Amino acid sequence: PLSVLINEFLSPEFIARRADKLSTARKDKDALTLFLKIVGDRPIDTINQADALKFSKEIRTFEARGKERAPNTANNMMSSISKFSEWVTAYQPEAGHTKLEFRGLRYPKTTKPSDERGMVELEEIRKIFSHPELHKQRRFDPSRFWMLHIALYSGLRVEEIAQLDPATDIIEDEDGILVFDINARGTKSLKTPSAARQVPIHSALLKLGLLEYIKSIKTGSKSIFTDSTERDGRLGKAIGK
Repeated sequence: PLSVLINEFLSPEFIARRADKLSTARKDKDALTLFLKIVGDRPIDTINQADALKFSKEIRTFEARGKERAPNTANNMMSSISKFSEWVTAYQPEAGHTKLEFRGLRYPKTTKPSDERGMVELEEIRKIFSHPELHKQRRFDPSRFWMLHIALYSGLRVEEIAQLDPATDIIEDEDGILVFDINARGTKSLKTPSAARQVPIHSALLKLGLLEYIKSIKTGSKSIFTDSTERDGRLGKAIGK
């Protein structure tokens, strides 16, 4: 049955074998849950290209909570089903399943990349960083205050900031310059291998008291945000929202 193979595909053993991130596994699960609902729980050898077509036609609106899913979301879900279908043909060849083909079923993007997200204008940045409520957060929610300021003055990704270890990742380089050391040591991860780097700490952060904040963190914290919680294997996801 389709449901049995989906459960096996999403088992910790095969997630680890594929080296999927937790966020990837969650997205695959969401897509496969909808696929199961749309095509029904049938023997895998009866799941065919007609089901791929049915899924592609219905996924934009099926249980979409009042609005259509974006083309990119629908395409990503089809990629998850394609990945599952390829896994079935590789690991269960005796099941008689023929890999589903989605290349001709994908949706074209309806907006230009430049229109998908508006740029944050300089005046908007000034409003955010001069707002009294943000500066109140320095005392009541320091992770919010420092996440925004470090992002502004470093260009680091949210997850890179959240993973900063106060004991090892704020150091002096060989020229004596204070830097953020972005690395994949321990349980940390990088978006790409080339993302490992050292980023100089802006003087504005030093004037704001970043080093004093780091010194105030309790010994043993593995993140500069002591209240950060992990979601989908990422420290920055919750605080990023």
